[in-house]
This record gives sequence, structure tokens and C-alpha cells, in this order.
Amino acid sequence: MTLLEEFTQGYIACALWTSFDDSYQGVTFAPGTKAAMVEDCTKFWNIHYDRITDPGQAGRDFWLTRNGHGAGFWDGDYPEHIGEILTEASHGYGSFDLYIDENGLVCHF
Repeated sequence: MTLLEEFTQGYIACALWTSFDDSYQGVTFAPGTKAAMVEDCTKFWNIHYDRITDPGQAGRDFWLTRNGHGAGFWDGDYPEHIGEILTEASHGYGSFDLYIDENGLVCHF
């Protein structure tokens, strides 16, 4: 697994956990939803990878920070100036909300 994949996996796991619950395993994403999540993770990673020491945790922090969950980069194990940079960058992506559509697919709005 690459570091980007680890980052993305942490992001998606946290997204499912905060949006539904931790037992929401084996979900099927609407094609556009998963693609948008991977695209955001890839963009964020490509800009900030050199500030990240734990990709899985950083993926979770990216999800939490961009969606205003009250936890994230600013309260982690990052030096203060790094946490501030990553927090500001996360906010620039805006919120990303998930829901289950009538076909049982995970979608976003």
C-alpha cells in the first residue's frame, strides 16, 4: 500500500464512521462519490505529504477538519505551525457530506 492509499483509506474509514457508524462495512459508493473523495485526498496529499508523518491518521484528520467535527490537525501530534497550515488547507476544501440514497449507495452533497 502506498502512503497516498493509506491516507485515502484513513479518510474514507473516518468518513463512514462519522457519517453512519463503525459497523458500516462493505458499503457501495456511488461512482462519483468515491471518485471525488479520492480526488480530494490526492490533491491534499500531493501538496502536503512532506508535512505528514502518519498518513492514516492524517487522512482521518483531513476528514474531521474539513467537516468541522471538533477534532483534526490542530489537536493532533503536529507542531503548531504545521497543524495550522494543514487546518487552513483542509478548510479550503469545504464540507463533504455523505448519505445513503434509495438504492443503498453512499452518495455526497
